[in-house]
Amino acid sequence: AAELEALGLIRVDARPGAAAGSQGRPSHRLSVAEDGPVALAAQIHADGFRAALVGLGGRIVATAPGCEVVDADPAKVLGS
Repeated sequence: AAELEALGLIRVDARPGAAAGSQGRPSHRLSVAEDGPVALAAQIHADGFRAALVGLGGRIVATAPGCEVVDADPAKVLGS
């Protein structure tokens, strides 16, 4: 966990997470760093597309729709 935290991928909450009276040593709570790395995601539709930057925890950082008009003639599409 220390290496992932040093890379900015996760956050470690060292406060005890177990309820009082439970057995064993309480574990640290781990969560995905909200300001950590993002991935580029793309969704393609029949009439357009959407691109987004998504954080490792699933939070959408930025998104942009797009639409491209494509000619029905394959020869024209391949020629361009």
